[in-house]
Amino acid sequence: MSDTFIQLQTRLLASHTLTEFQHLEKLLVVNAYAKQKPSDVLAKLSQFCPDRDKNTYLFRLLFLRQLSKYLRIPMA
Repeated sequence: MSDTFIQLQTRLLASHTLTEFQHLEKLLVVNAYAKQKPSDVLAKLSQFCPDRDKNTYLFRLLFLRQLSKYLRIPMA
């Protein structure tokens, strides 16, 4: 590959890749996933959560907050 292509690829990836802060902001969007199946909500949240944080209580709380109160009770 040419240097020009690699430079272009690097720039495009940098401009279209979310920063860690932007990923965390996506996790905090309240009611962004309303009326979706719990499995879809979990998949959406997981895509923005760093792997090291997926098994934390905070991630679990963020997931449960996205569910309706009727689903939240048995899962908590």
